[in-house]
Amino acid sequence: MDKGLNLKSPHHFTRRSFLASLAVLGGMPAISLGGCSEPSATYCDPSRFGDVFVIIDRTTKFTAEDQLIVHQTVQQVLERLSPGQRLQLSTISDSQVRRVIFDHCVPGCNDSQWSRLVSQCNAARVPAQLDAIRRELTKVMTEVLDVAEDYKHSEVFATIAATAAARRSVPAPRLIVIGDHIENSTHIPARLFVDARRAELVWQRLQDRGLIVDFSGWDVILVGLGRYQVRELGALPLETVRHIKSVYRKYFQACGAATVKIGATYETATLS
Repeated sequence: MDKGLNLKSPHHFTRRSFLASLAVLGGMPAISLGGCSEPSATYCDPSRFGDVFVIIDRTTKFTAEDQLIVHQTVQQVLERLSPGQRLQLSTISDSQVRRVIFDHCVPGCNDSQWSRLVSQCNAARVPAQLDAIRRELTKVMTEVLDVAEDYKHSEVFATIAATAAARRSVPAPRLIVIGDHIENSTHIPARLFVDARRAELVWQRLQDRGLIVDFSGWDVILVGLGRYQVRELGALPLETVRHIKSVYRKYFQACGAATVKIGATYETATLS
């Protein structure tokens, strides 16, 4: 579905530019390539830190402006991670099967880890792990930003719902979804989804598909809504943007989320 942004931007993010942006994050804790399923699982501290999930909608080819939003959002998320915290990146496609492209924990020797894992917590390894994460994340984000994907359908809610089951942490996770947030599945086509007069039918179909799942206590941030122009539908009117916001607020409220922030960018997302 062509949901591209009809804006011009001088920004275009390639492997080199993303690597350069990571190079300035010298103070960012390194993330082990082993992830929580490998020996580096000793760094995962799910009792103290909530998981952080980032979902990127790749169902439409990115414009330069889209690349900028994705790039900045992921970078800002990285800067806020704590040692022991888990970060998972996944993508939205035309399938209900969630594709996880990155799933790792931040290594670091905090007090609780020193007491539990004295022999396993090695601060001397952090610089090497920082280099490793730069290479791995650059590889992942290069594919996301520069390899074009375009699908007929967009399974936004199915992907979001599937993420709830990936929770491992005791503290409530944080969920960041980047895209235009327009559902365009076979069950809920885009024209139906954006039509406020048919909101009850959309809600019924979400329920029928079992997509009202447990997000109790989660903090949710939706990035990108309001920026896109759906060429099949014309530019989204302000009242349509308000309607889409209301659908997501109702959805996450029914799922038990603690907060739902929505905005064009990560930094400008608000509760209103």
